[in-house]
Amino acid sequence: MNNLHIALQSGFRNDSVCIKVNRKKIYDKSGITTNLVISLADTINVPVEGQTARIDIEVSTQKIKGGLDIRLDEASNVAVSLTHDCKLEMIPSKQPFLYF
Repeated sequence: MNNLHIALQSGFRNDSVCIKVNRKKIYDKSGITTNLVISLADTINVPVEGQTARIDIEVSTQKIKGGLDIRLDEASNVAVSLTHDCKLEMIPSKQPFLYF
């Protein structure tokens, strides 16, 4: 079993966010807002069987959807942000994210 860490980072303003990993809903919350001091809105840790994962995210309040396929042996952390031009940015990382 592998652990996938998803960090909702910048651009969230009282949003409704739904996240699916391998077609299974693992997160569905509203009122998600980025803490501007640390650029973090929320974190999610998900156990995943196998070496690959498909992450699908929908921010219904902004009508934004996106997805990402990752290999967990290459990157088990994903930073998710909403850009100024209303796009979903998903950046995989091998290194864990630090928040202070």
